[in-house]
Amino acid sequence: MDLNTILERLHTSNEFKQWQKENKDFYLAHIFVMHDEANKGAFQIGYYNSNKDKMITFIMTPEEIKLTSEQEVMKAKQTINQLDAEKVKISFETALETAKKCREENYKNELIMKSFFILQELDKIPVFNITYLTHGFKTINIKINATTGEVVKHTIGVIAEFS
Repeated sequence: MDLNTILERLHTSNEFKQWQKENKDFYLAHIFVMHDEANKGAFQIGYYNSNKDKMITFIMTPEEIKLTSEQEVMKAKQTINQLDAEKVKISFETALETAKKCREENYKNELIMKSFFILQELDKIPVFNITYLTHGFKTINIKINATTGEVVKHTIGVIAEFS
């Protein structure tokens, strides 16, 4: 599915229209997807208000759209940028296929337990930030430019050391 289809469904919903009437200072910040069977077709679409430093999330499933309450934002010293949907040129499926190829080329011996991704703006570039959790308690992170489809960066790290 592509970003425009997802946002069109959200923006034409009564839930979004009602919320937006009273919340003009929020902007699209991210789309989060837990990539597993239990969350198939579900998107968490985050809107951020920099004046309040608060985030709300629309949880969109094939059946319904729900709105969470405003939440404090956990962030480092980074700014939460507005996600410019016009810059996103590749689909979620294309990004996941690119990440799969990168993972197979660079981390083929790692067994994947779970995966998720967030589409967000980093350094003025829309990025698919895809993370895999492995059975060996590692994380593989692959960042893909959402305009060009190019792998920007990939890393692997240990979640926890056990001794």
